[in-house]
Amino acid sequence: MSGLDLDLFSLVWTEIDFDEHPINGGHGMQPEGELNIIVDENCIVINDKRISIAITTSNYLVKCGAEGLLVLMRQASNSDLPQHIIALTEEGEEITNGAESLQISSLPRAWIPNKLAISPYLRHLLSQPLEKLGHSAKWRDDLWAWRERFAPLLPNWTWHLEYGNKTDRLGWYIRAKGNTLFTIFIGWAWLADDASDRHGFFLFERAPLGELDRADEDEPNRLDVDRTKALFAEGGALRSLRSILVNDNGQISGLEVISPESGLWPLVMGRGEVGSDASAAGEWFSQILDLMAEAIAQVSMT
Repeated sequence: MSGLDLDLFSLVWTEIDFDEHPINGGHGMQPEGELNIIVDENCIVINDKRISIAITTSNYLVKCGAEGLLVLMRQASNSDLPQHIIALTEEGEEITNGAESLQISSLPRAWIPNKLAISPYLRHLLSQPLEKLGHSAKWRDDLWAWRERFAPLLPNWTWHLEYGNKTDRLGWYIRAKGNTLFTIFIGWAWLADDASDRHGFFLFERAPLGELDRADEDEPNRLDVDRTKALFAEGGALRSLRSILVNDNGQISGLEVISPESGLWPLVMGRGEVGSDASAAGEWFSQILDLMAEAIAQVSMT
């Protein structure tokens, strides 16, 4: 595999929402099994053993339709892998998903690194006019800016979009590297039905013992129980964080450190100020990640 092959795969892999897709295998950015890339003038099909992804222009998706692309994807992957369609667009858009096992998302031109944009893979597709498919999604730009800023603080963690299947949030789920299920969420959230109270939202979570999305996650789940005990032990990172956050009135301000005995998935949860723009929310996330540095390092060493 060339460097461009891996760059292309890692770019589109972050579009996968694991809550939506029935994907078996790891969450990591590196392909699992053989990586196949098939290129024609209208479409790229890329797959490893976990998923088949089609990259096409918004124009061709309208012309061909999702079903037409699915036929091509099945022929290319020669299997019944879960499918994901990515439409290249000028700006971030929110596209209504298709069948239950299929996701359709947009990839804004600005998100594509120049070396990929001018490569044989994408040069022809990006030379074409790109139609608008769905509703404008400014939040895509917000998420991209946060990822660019905070990825260096989470080396080798895997970033995945989370949108559409939760009614109260959208953003990034970021999985710790190694044999663990610890995850950070960074994004927008709201409690009002009309999202008028939109605010920055932060989670640091893991699955309580036995609460698994997949049967093959049993071992990391059990190990995470031990890691959680260490985080809350005397001198542990989250026990120390709780002490930092408790003010003179004994209340936790800004963030809440949640006892693992609660049975909830989050161990740390925070809601930012309502009405903050992406820049202000980014500063708030930065402060949180600074406070979380010891905990992040502890669960990263796996």
